[in-house]
Amino acid sequence: MLTPARVTSLDLLRDFRTALAGFRIEGQDALTAVELDLRRAGDWLAERRQFWQRQVRALQDELTQAKAELSRRQMVLPGERPPDCTQQIKALRKAQQMLEHAEGQVERCRRWEPALRRAVEEYEGPARQLGGLLDADLPRAVALLERLLTSLEAYVAVAPPSVPPSPLRGRGERRSTGPRPEPVMTLTTGRTKLLESYKALLARWDDTREGWGDLVGKEFEEKCWEPIGPHVQATLRAIDRLAAVIAQVRHECE
Repeated sequence: MLTPARVTSLDLLRDFRTALAGFRIEGQDALTAVELDLRRAGDWLAERRQFWQRQVRALQDELTQAKAELSRRQMVLPGERPPDCTQQIKALRKAQQMLEHAEGQVERCRRWEPALRRAVEEYEGPARQLGGLLDADLPRAVALLERLLTSLEAYVAVAPPSVPPSPLRGRGERRSTGPRPEPVMTLTTGRTKLLESYKALLARWDDTREGWGDLVGKEFEEKCWEPIGPHVQATLRAIDRLAAVIAQVRHECE
């Protein structure tokens, strides 16, 4: 015996199908944007290490020159009054300090390169899982909705008029069966795109779920909808951790 369908509005299903397909594209774009940012961060760190290495070589020459100038200044003949070497000593100390700073920056860049790689690897796990969901699971979910809509549209075309369904609850009374997005902590392009597209999809699902109360809807919720939120949240958290590492890298290696 077939389970009776309980769908109050085909438009809600159509809109959600469109929103789900759009979220897939937005999510893929978000992951691509993050990947590009990671490449730029790695390239930037490598460039900074090379920059500070060049600075070390240049400052070594300056230090050698400052030492030579101080030595020349300190050379006096017997019986001559020792000259004032204040400026030469200051120049030598400044050259030493600048060289020490540049050498420290080279060491910081070297330490951060493996740390950044580890942070990227920690991000890639949840991002890869979300990418798999976007590439494989969501197309199947969209196809399922399309088949359902085709069946319901065919049924509506031959079914007698029915009593209008009771109005849906207002937006202020909506319940959510999916996890709510966490507060925004950083605003990279990819993170913002992923978060905003998920929030829009979540709002659309709230409306759709209220008007879709049969067993097919419950099964769709369990198998197709519920996995989305945890993957999105895990990826957002990984982006936040990675963004914090990149910010610290930029602060220390600039």
